Amino acid sequence: MKRLRGLKRKVAGCSRVINSTEPLFCQQVNEYAEEQSSGIDICDARAQHLMEAEQPSQLEDWKRARLDRIVADHLLRCGYHETARAFVDQRGLGELVETQLFEEAQRIAAAIKASPSSPSPPSHPSPSLC
Repeated sequence: MKRLRGLKRKVAGCSRVINSTEPLFCQQVNEYAEEQSSGIDICDARAQHLMEAEQPSQLEDWKRARLDRIVADHLLRCGYHETARAFVDQRGLGELVETQLFEEAQRIAAAIKASPSSPSPPSHPSPSLC
């Protein structure tokens, strides 16, 4: 985790060093730095969550959070994004569940289905867990 935090500081430092004469490049670097910083924060939160499993006093809470993550992932995979987001917010699992990733995947899948060059759907439905 120390290496990740060091990387976060280096990325932030690099974005300050870039000359402002290239505003588009500077903006892209800042966006990249912000994206990487949030990714590092998520990794840190997940590492802390895993360390909770090592402490017997917090094991039951960890098991509950793990079950909640599984439920949220299932809701997201089945397309219940609003329900999953409400569940994640209620349970405080924001950094432990990839809601944005699933929502982006849904948008991409919808765009592919809507494109005129997409293949027609199979005549038999594929098996699903939903």
